[in-house]
Amino acid sequence: MVKIPGFDNDIDFEKEDLSLRIKIYTETSKFNKLVTVVEGIKENREEVAKYLKKRLACGGTIRDDGVIILQGDHKRKVVELLKQFGYKEQQFELL
Repeated sequence: MVKIPGFDNDIDFEKEDLSLRIKIYTETSKFNKLVTVVEGIKENREEVAKYLKKRLACGGTIRDDGVIILQGDHKRKVVELLKQFGYKEQQFELL
């Protein structure tokens, strides 16, 4: 696992419940622009969103319901970046 600056690296994802599902999919926003949607991140959502936006060089936001929205089609890249946080392959659900 990579130590990520500004992120709470003390969370033990080895003990995380593998039934926690992280859904990653794209949808069309206004003006026919693609956005990547990440649902299911419970811990440190703001830090994860900030890290993803920085690494993917894109804009994004967190909706009121806790869903991370990233500008552009980044499904595969998001999976690889979240693995660096310690999330397991079994937790991802690409739609």
